Amino acid sequence: MKIVVVTVLLITFWACGTKYNYIDTGISNGVHDCSMLEYLKGDTYNWDTIVRIIERAKLTYLFEGDNENEQITFLGPTNHSIRNWMYDSAYVSVNSIPIEKCKRMVLHHVIKGRYMMTDIPRGSIASSGSFERQGGVEMITLSGNKVWFYTVSSEAYGVPDAGPLTLNCISLDTQKSIPLACPDIQTHTGVVISLDYNFGIYIQVYSP
Repeated sequence: MKIVVVTVLLITFWACGTKYNYIDTGISNGVHDCSMLEYLKGDTYNWDTIVRIIERAKLTYLFEGDNENEQITFLGPTNHSIRNWMYDSAYVSVNSIPIEKCKRMVLHHVIKGRYMMTDIPRGSIASSGSFERQGGVEMITLSGNKVWFYTVSSEAYGVPDAGPLTLNCISLDTQKSIPLACPDIQTHTGVVISLDYNFGIYIQVYSP
């Protein structure tokens, strides 16, 4: 019985250590000694579908750092989000998605420049539903969509702004929150911000 328990604990620890390298403080520690494209290809569980979409759109150069956008920040939709969108859109495979639509999807999630969570200013948004916002920073994706990033640090042990730092993102085109799962995944050619598994591509990208 002891052997079984130890084995389960070891398997659990290994899985947690490799899944996004996430730390409980709210700050990820994913540093990868490769290009962003190589990182995405190496994690097929999360990124296999977006890699094929990037390849179909002929935009691999963006993720390899061999153009003017040498450093990028990628708001990465995972397999779960993309496959849900494909099912709702009646696409049976990546090859059935029009190339222009693949290109649009990729560019919608790419921002020129390398941005870590600590590069984003503190900000706040009104809780009244008026969408009044303060601080943070606006950015534009390569498709022209506008997003607003802001960070928030909670109170810890009675000390303001001493708690874990969290990153938030809102689409200024749809005025909807973009759910983030893991920021600061670092590669040689940029930073990946993994979007939550429940991110709705059909809402954020292709809604009328």
